[in-house]
Amino acid sequence: MNKYLLILISLVLMSSSLFAKEKITWHVVHWPPFQMLDGVDKGKGRFDALLNLFRENLPQYEHETLRMNWARFFNDVKKGEKVCSIFIIKTDERETFAEFSKIVTFNFPIRIIMRKSTIRELGNPDSLSIVDMLENSRFKGVIESKRSYTPQIDTLLLKHKANISPRPIQARNIIQMLVSGRTDYTIEYPYTANYLAKEFQSDYPAELGSIEIKELSNFLISHFACPKNEWGHEVVKDFDTMLKKVRPTPEYLKIMKMWHTDPQEIEVIESTFREMFLKGNQE
Repeated sequence: MNKYLLILISLVLMSSSLFAKEKITWHVVHWPPFQMLDGVDKGKGRFDALLNLFRENLPQYEHETLRMNWARFFNDVKKGEKVCSIFIIKTDERETFAEFSKIVTFNFPIRIIMRKSTIRELGNPDSLSIVDMLENSRFKGVIESKRSYTPQIDTLLLKHKANISPRPIQARNIIQMLVSGRTDYTIEYPYTANYLAKEFQSDYPAELGSIEIKELSNFLISHFACPKNEWGHEVVKDFDTMLKKVRPTPEYLKIMKMWHTDPQEIEVIESTFREMFLKGNQE
């Protein structure tokens, strides 16, 4: 082969290597209605919409998604794999091995879920102590066994369990029990409960509402997270630059409100969005 042709091929290969895009592998998980990888609503979750928005606004990277459970994601991050996620709660322990962005979303924490008729019977409270509910023999609750409801709530459930029953069933079955009147309340994310309740509307038209748990903070804050190494540091820096541009937009607020149907919840989201993402420069 002509030596000049070999030189030309070498230069082309070197050029391709130099200008190849760095790749981000995005962690995805089926978690309706936050993120939906299967079913009729596939791709219609809040984090589906955010992921699409972020990828569109990070054109300097090549993007792929990888479906994995939480344990595998954190294990890969600890190993320094080039994988990132957009819905991670920051903790002191996780900060030892992961690099975190500024705030991606604020999410309502789990709440007490009841039929609206039961909430009216209680006087339409804005919040309740979960301990008071657990000690009130008038109301019977059902929760999923072997599920964590946050460390704070888990501890209280162990101490006050006379009037609430852990069952080896899924959230869908518990919501069916709730709308059909076979239990008085459960503990769940509001729009998870509302999403699951839609399946039973034709048989049980009862509407669900949610009550804030006094023992929990107002919001759970989630961040974009990557491995705590040079690669992860640079990716998070680029992500934060992009986030600063897209976060204070009407499109972002629209995504934040996805799957919320309670007018009070929507009002809180809008006011918190203004305070957190428009007026201030929150981390």
